[in-house]
This record gives sequence, C-alpha cells and structure tokens, in this order.
Amino acid sequence: MKRLKYILLSLFLVLFIGCTNKDRIAVLTENDIKESDPINSEKEEDKQTETEEKKDFSKEELEAFTQLFNSPEYAGFLLSPFKSAKDVDYSQVFYFGAGINDEFKEGETEEYLELSERTKVYGTLQILRADSVKTYLETHLGISDFTAPKSIHWDYSESRDTYYYYHWESLFDEYKFECISGEKNGDTVSLRFQLEGKEHYGKTADRILEFTESDGNYIIKSNSIQWFDHCDESQTFEIKLPDSGEPIHFITYEPNGNGEVEIYMVKDGKFIRKVATEYWQGNEKYPFKKVNAVSFFDFNVDGTDDILVTGECVFGECLMLEESVPNKYYYETCYVLSEKISEDLEDFSADNIKNILLGDNKDCKFDNYKDAYAHMARLNNLLGGDLSYGLIYTDDDEIPELIINNGGVVNMYTFEDNHLTCLMHQWGYGAFGNAGYYYAPRKGVFYNLNNDMAGAIKYESYMIKHPGCELKADYTKKSLWFNDLDGNGDPSEDEWEASEEWKEYEAKYFNGTDTEMTEEEIKAQFEKYSEYDYEFIFGDMNYDEIIKSLKE
Repeated sequence: MKRLKYILLSLFLVLFIGCTNKDRIAVLTENDIKESDPINSEKEEDKQTETEEKKDFSKEELEAFTQLFNSPEYAGFLLSPFKSAKDVDYSQVFYFGAGINDEFKEGETEEYLELSERTKVYGTLQILRADSVKTYLETHLGISDFTAPKSIHWDYSESRDTYYYYHWESLFDEYKFECISGEKNGDTVSLRFQLEGKEHYGKTADRILEFTESDGNYIIKSNSIQWFDHCDESQTFEIKLPDSGEPIHFITYEPNGNGEVEIYMVKDGKFIRKVATEYWQGNEKYPFKKVNAVSFFDFNVDGTDDILVTGECVFGECLMLEESVPNKYYYETCYVLSEKISEDLEDFSADNIKNILLGDNKDCKFDNYKDAYAHMARLNNLLGGDLSYGLIYTDDDEIPELIINNGGVVNMYTFEDNHLTCLMHQWGYGAFGNAGYYYAPRKGVFYNLNNDMAGAIKYESYMIKHPGCELKADYTKKSLWFNDLDGNGDPSEDEWEASEEWKEYEAKYFNGTDTEMTEEEIKAQFEKYSEYDYEFIFGDMNYDEIIKSLKE
C-alpha cells in the first residue's frame, strides 16, 4: 500500500518544493513522516483553525489520485455507496485482493476444494489471511474487528485462519474512474470521481469519496453517489412506505444520450430498483422519451401508494403502473395491466386512469373482505385471458384467502386490518421441477416441493403467515435421492447406477425464521408439519362465479 503512496509522493514533492508543509496534501515519504509530518506535529496542529480555507488539488495531484484509486488496493471503495465502514461492500473491496499478496502454501488449494465442497476452482482463487484482513481494515477503514458478512460468499478455514473466495476478471473491466476535482479541509479530503465512457447520472453518476489521513494511511469514511445529478426536478419526489424507514427518493432523469428517460428509486443513498419507463405492446417495447406526470395512489388495497407514470413514446402517449408488493423490492411493474388500460385510451389524465382502476372508491378503502376481494378480482379481470379464482380457508378464522390463477402463476391474498396482503405474488409452478403450492386447511401452514435434476435433489419447504409479509420458507429440507459417492452434490451416471430407486440417501434441514434453532429442532418442526393433510392451491371459479360468491 505504502509503495503506491510513495509513487504519489515523489510526484508531489517535486511539485511542492518551496511550499510550506501546510500546503502539501498529507501523503509523505517515510522520512517526511518522521521529520515534518503536519498530522503528527503539535506545532502544525496549533495552526489549524475552524476557519482555515479549503485547499483545492492541482491537476497533477488529481492524476495521482486517479492512479491510486484505480489500483486493486482502493478501487473497490468506488463502486458502491456507503456512509460508514459498517456499510462497505467487502466483496468489492477485496475482489482483487485489495493489494494484499498472501501466497498459497503447499496443499492449500486441495484443502480449499474440500472445505468448499467444490470439485475445481472457478475463476481466480483469492486467499486472505485473517491477520492481513485485520491490518487492512485498521489502516484503510479504521476498524479493529471483522466478521465476514453472510452476504459475501467466502469460505473460512479455521485451521489456517484464512478466507478463500474466487473472482472473475470482468468486474472492474468496465469501471475506470477519473478524479476530476477535490479539496482538503484540515485532515479531511473529498474527491470527486467520474466514470470514464459512461453517462454521468443514476448508477454511473459521479461519486464523492471522503477520507482522512492518519499515520500515513488513508482512512476511508464514505462514498456518495450523486443520484440527483441531471434529474428532472419537476418529476422527482420523496415517498414514504410503511416499512421503509428512511424516505425513498423517486428520481426522474432528463433524457439520456439515446433520448430515453429513466427513473430510479433510491433509499438512504443506495439504489433500490429501476422503475420501468418502457411501454410494451405485445412483444415490442417503446421507451419513454418524456415523462408528463407521476401520481401516487393505492389501487391494490394494501394501504400503500402505487405508482402511475404517464409519458410519451414514439407513437404518442403511454402509461406505466407500478404495484406495491410486500417484499424487499417494494414495487413490481404491471406491464400487462398498463397495456390493457392503454388500449384505445384517449384521456391519459391521472383522474381518468384512477377512475378505470378504482371506480367510485377513489380512496381504495374497504371495511370487509368481500368487497376488497371483488375489487381485486375486477382489477385482474381487466388483464383478460383465462384467469381462475378461488376462496380457501387456510387458517382458523372466518375470512378465506383469495386465489387468482393465471396459467402456471398464482396470486394469493388475505384480508387483515382492512387491507389486503399478497401472500403469494405471481408465484410460478409447473416448470423447472416446481410441483406447486399446497395448504393445510385451517392449520395456517403452506407447503412447496421442488425437484431438481429429475428428482435427484428435492427441496421441501413449509411456510406460515407473518403479518403484512409475503410467504417465505420458514423450514426447508434438502434431500439427495441418489448415492453421492464423490460428495460433490451432483449425480453422475455411475452414481445413478449405484442408487436404489426412490431412496433418500441424505437430508439437511434449514431454518428461515429469526429464531435460533438446532438442526434437530428444525427437523422436529418439519416433521410436525409433514403430518398435516394438504390440498393444492388453485382457483376453481371463473370471474362471474367469484363475484357471485362474494355477493352471497
């Protein structure tokens, strides 16, 4: 790391001969640090005041920063935004080893393969000794402890106290940053970086990296993507969802180099999702060239505002609907509904579209499940096609759940607290080994079976309802129905021949709840649920029949 800084310093020292120490940026040779480091000099500290003018960097200094922050040691800090060390994406920071050059020892690759249960090394295998990681984090982020987050897929060897992971050379291929401006205020440095060859908005907008200098090291503090650069302020809003915590920014950008408009949703400085700005007719899509208006109102009875965007395509006015969903993505695009409503539509005003979606109930509020379900059935009926509907009693209350089938896709809604919660949002089945979804009548338990590799590997999951949430796998069993002789988890022809038909050879149990459980406890809960009787979830009525049933 210091070697790279010394390269910078050799340039800076030439540039700043005759300048005072106060005028230098805080990157010095080892001798300079011992003799005249302004950070460690009490005399220099005494000169620092709150009113000290900020110092801008020269072109040569900016070029040196460009070189340093495109090196493996620092490049990973520029990719994703973060406000503190705990938010840093370690998988990116360490992607190319972060300048750490730990070497493999004899037999270590074979140990890694056994540890990771892999048969070969994919990509380039990287190793990081725990001591090296600790030193790097202390000198680059100012933190003294580290636990590899579950979100990064590293394998850890306790015996060697070492982390292993593999990478592909492609991650940084398209990301080359240029330091275009910067300033220093006291010991805090702020640098603005710009992606070369990209349009400077949205995910590829400029970013401002902030760090301090301490003991000859840069302590990285934050990386802020400039999300609001080149936005259309008239169509940019702050929205609040019930469970979102921080407000969500709905950012509409001016047309890009292709004359197309994009919309992003950003929360706490981080990208959440892109809002669709392309209108589909059949298999053809037409990008928005302009956004005319954005409206927020609830049309799916969940108490959360949905999104209507109206704009212009190559053939004229168009619209796009985004439906709120009870999962981490917040919204999903209603492509088919948008297309159906647009057919022969002349008035694209928000009031007219609300009238189509909501009728006389403009607030989309219902005090009973029958009217709420009838509204959702009518909304889906706008899609056309061969939809089927059903009412099933999945738990012990007197309110049934609403089922809406569209071929091999199922939606399931429940009514609670005068709102609808979508328990299954467009869950597909009947392909890729998914046998479908089942429920235990009046027990509040749901079941799903997935068969991989022609039934060689089975995944069975049990789910229960959680207030306001889509169903998720609470307890899962993964079982091998072949004799896995080499232990790699994939059936070979020889292993098939060595296997008895319809025999389970191995099973593992997984806990998807927030409660700590042993595998034996998970297995016991799994087996308890397996004793229930289950029925297949599907709709058995057409639209007229479900409406008639709900009026009774």
